[in-house]
Amino acid sequence: MMFFSFQGLAQAYDFETDSGAFVTGTNAYGSDNAVVINRPLSEIIADIIRFVLTFIGVFFLILALYAGFKWMTSAGNDDKIGDAKKTLQNAIIGIIVVLAAYAITVTIASIFS
Repeated sequence: MMFFSFQGLAQAYDFETDSGAFVTGTNAYGSDNAVVINRPLSEIIADIIRFVLTFIGVFFLILALYAGFKWMTSAGNDDKIGDAKKTLQNAIIGIIVVLAAYAITVTIASIFS
């Protein structure tokens, strides 16, 4: 029976020196670890607005799903169906408002950048 030696494959791997992440991090942030942002203020503000609008849009999407769940589990009760329809209508209006705000933000950000 012949045994194979995998000693060459099992050598220690040093992430800091072998991966190149240390060199990349040093080049990106400089040797003093100072973060330098070379972006205009309008782009930063637009990114913050987009981030907030994304979460608001997700909220209204979850609200629409909740309204659909309420409608499906109403068991034919007209009061519950009416409440679910009203919630769904408000969620759809909210999604439209958020999409309009997002479109305005993208348009204004493209004008100023």
